[in-house]
Amino acid sequence: MNFVEAETSYDKANISLSHSFIIDEALSFELSGYFYLSTGMTVKALDPFFTSVVDRYSSWGAKTKANTLSDFIREQSENFPTSLLSCMGADP
Repeated sequence: MNFVEAETSYDKANISLSHSFIIDEALSFELSGYFYLSTGMTVKALDPFFTSVVDRYSSWGAKTKANTLSDFIREQSENFPTSLLSCMGADP
């Protein structure tokens, strides 16, 4: 599978989750975020995927997982401008 096929598959999976359980959305967004991060697309990985997954885990009640991912977002975004971080809801 090439990058475009993989990207399309992740996008289709995320779209199909619009009426599913919140934990399924969280897992899908988290895996999509790691995929985009591994391809060097850090901005796309962080927003919308990792910022969305933090919201989903928090809503589900997995506060420790949400906090861990919030810390991960901060670590990954250290080289990004403050304006990008504030748009994503992360504190610089």
